[in-house]
Amino acid sequence: MNKAYFLWVPLSLAFNVVMCWAAVKYNGVSFIKGYLIMVVGCCIPTWAIASYYSKNLIFDNMLYSLLMIVSSPVIMIYFGQAKTFTFVNYIGVAVTILGLYLIKK
Repeated sequence: MNKAYFLWVPLSLAFNVVMCWAAVKYNGVSFIKGYLIMVVGCCIPTWAIASYYSKNLIFDNMLYSLLMIVSSPVIMIYFGQAKTFTFVNYIGVAVTILGLYLIKK
C-alpha cells in the first residue's frame, strides 16, 4: 500500500471535521466567521497531496469521495445534527458506497 495514504487520509478527515464544525457552529449565526474558518480549512491540501502521490487517480478520487461521503454524516451526528436524517438518507449513503465499490470492480 502506498505510504501517502497515511498522510492524506487523516488530513482529509481532519479537513472534513473542520468544515463540518464550522458549518454547525456558525449556521445562521455569522456568515463571515464561518466563511473565514472554511477558507482557512481549505488550506489543508488533501486532494492535492492525494493526486500528487496517486498511482491510480480514479481509485484515489473514489476513495477520497468515499471518505467524505461516509465521514460527513458521522461527524454531523457527533455534532448533534442528525435530527432530520432519516432511514432513507442512510440508505442513500449505503447506495453511494455500493456505487463506489462497483466502480472499483
